[in-house]
Amino acid sequence: MTLLDSEDEYSSESHAAFGGLSDIMGRFMEQISGANQIPLVRLFGQSPAGFSTGETDLRNYYDTVSQAQEKI
Repeated sequence: MTLLDSEDEYSSESHAAFGGLSDIMGRFMEQISGANQIPLVRLFGQSPAGFSTGETDLRNYYDTVSQAQEKI
């Protein structure tokens, strides 16, 4: 909402620079994944990047969950 009186002038600026939005979202997803100790493959269904197949990440995740269940 914009409130103007008779002496004000309205001007708007538009910025359409969304070039880095995907990078920001990727970093955010990595932070959430790391904070919850859940691999991106499991948490977001995202395909692994680089040379990783994701199998090692999932195996480590399931081993960690299994160990936590045994402690209870």
